[in-house]
Amino acid sequence: MQGVGYRYFCSDAASSAGVTGWVRNLANGNVEVMAEGVLEQLEKFVSACCRGPSMSRVTKVDTEYSEAAVTFDSFSIRQSGFG
Repeated sequence: MQGVGYRYFCSDAASSAGVTGWVRNLANGNVEVMAEGVLEQLEKFVSACCRGPSMSRVTKVDTEYSEAAVTFDSFSIRQSGFG
């Protein structure tokens, strides 16, 4: 899902939901997200990610919930995970 502004959409959705973490493109065309927040915030964020921006077609969102292992100060757009 690249070239449709998905990472920027995720950043805005994270800000709206009050979650922290990061998003990046992967070499295979997928997008990887690491988000941190309370369950209600994360559910709001995941719901937005499932919709995506208007120019996108989100076909699948895999989620894993666990206790936070890292504490993020903000939500950022990271360099692509190519290579």
